[in-house]
Amino acid sequence: MNRGMGDDERHDAPHDDATDELLAAVVAGDVERDDPRVAALPIERRRRLDALLRLQERLDEAADDERALLDEIDGVADGAAATRTGPVVLPGPRRLASTFWLRAAGVTAVAAGLLLLVQSLLPPEPAAPPGGGSLGGGQLGSEVAIELLAPRGAVDSFAPFQWRLADAPPLARYVLLIWDGSGPAPDSGGRPLIEREVDGTQWSPAAGDPPLPRRIAWRVDLRPLDGARQRGPVETAWRER
Repeated sequence: MNRGMGDDERHDAPHDDATDELLAAVVAGDVERDDPRVAALPIERRRRLDALLRLQERLDEAADDERALLDEIDGVADGAAATRTGPVVLPGPRRLASTFWLRAAGVTAVAAGLLLLVQSLLPPEPAAPPGGGSLGGGQLGSEVAIELLAPRGAVDSFAPFQWRLADAPPLARYVLLIWDGSGPAPDSGGRPLIEREVDGTQWSPAAGDPPLPRRIAWRVDLRPLDGARQRGPVETAWRER
């Protein structure tokens, strides 16, 4: 279906929370514009970010103009107070006052526009999961369709643990949880033997990790750049010997 789509149509994909959070962080100054994560964004998102930064620049310029005008008014008032020997003539007070309020209104309008645009990038507050609980640490939101590839069923070795997720959001991380397969089921709230946050889509135990029993149950959750952690499916595996 995508073969007939042009570049603009492909870049017009629905917003995802992680990308919008990254844009908001750049506008807020928490992330630099030349950050590699920004360069990896789709072109449509980078265009939106550039528009926001231009608007923010206009807001900064308007604020500088307002400060300069206030300094000008203060200078006129100080000069008038220092000259008490004759009638005081203020240079165009009506013009200064009207200019001040016009500029102040402009600053307010630009600030309101920037605020609305930034708020439109922020994802809605995630809904609490049924029962308000979590498994393996961290609040869990809706389930996500991660495909657990290995290990599954009878195997010679558990490592490496491998999984995949179609259309994974950018900059997302995964949380791998492993339970003793002969103990309480994961959905019953049993404590995992291992819980690791992983950048990629596979993981192998290190020397310092707890040894795994003959039978295990394991799950992979999705942790977006920002937002609720999403629960993945559970798989079981056991060593044949």
